Order: sequence, then C-alpha cells, then structure tokens
Amino acid sequence: MLRRQIEMMFQDGRFSRLVDRWFVFSNIEANSLANLQQQKRNNVYTLIALGIVVLFLGLLVWMYRQARRAVRAAERANRAKSEFLANVSHDVRTPMNGVIAMTDLLLTTPLAPEQHDYADTIRQSADLQLAILDDLLDTAKIESGKLVLE
Repeated sequence: MLRRQIEMMFQDGRFSRLVDRWFVFSNIEANSLANLQQQKRNNVYTLIALGIVVLFLGLLVWMYRQARRAVRAAERANRAKSEFLANVSHDVRTPMNGVIAMTDLLLTTPLAPEQHDYADTIRQSADLQLAILDDLLDTAKIESGKLVLE
C-alpha cells in the first residue's frame, strides 16, 4: 500500500516537491525514478502484448496446418472418386458392348415385327447407356488430368 502511495506521488509530482524540500538529491533524480517506474509498467504491458501476439501466431500456424491436412484429405478423396468412376464405367462398358453386339446380331435374323421392335428398343437403350458410361469415363479422365483432346 505504501508503494502504491509513493507511486501515485511520483505520478502527480508530489514526490518531486517533497524531495526538493527535504532531501539532498535533486529533482532530476526523482524524475528519473518516476520515469523508471513508468517504464517498468510499460515493459509489463509490452510483455503482455508480445504474449498475445505469440499466442495469435501459434493459433495461425495451427489453423494453417489443419487446413493443409483438410486439403490433402480432399485431394485423396477426389482421386479415389475419379479412380472409382473410371473403373466402374470401364467394367460396365465392356458387358454393354456385348449386349449391343448381340442385339445387332439378333436384328439381322428373321424376327416377327413385334420382336424386331423389342430388339431395336434394346439396341437404342444400350446405346444410351453406353453414352452415359462414356460421359462418366470422360469426366473421370478430365478430373484426373488424363483426357487427351482430339
């Protein structure tokens, strides 16, 4: 409590007047002591601000690392999706080509008009399905950067 009172006397100038009146050392020395006390307070504030900045920088580094991990995970998931699409569309396209070929052969045989319409519908549906599978495969190639333009 005494120290706080003396510090208040430094701030409002009463200490300087007291020293001038009762003691031998000069007002310059009293002002130096007052400035020293003020600088100690300023140092504490500076250290607190520095601590806050260090904590903030640490938080930024942590957030950056988390974001990089999330980006890498998303890239891995995207590659896995593209590979899956390529594999699935290729695996489904091969039997679809068999369906189309066999339907073409069926259409060359003598069929009743109704049977010919059914076989023709199968052929058209298979062609549409193959076009969808080709689009899926092209999409997977585009995403993986392996599409060659002609």
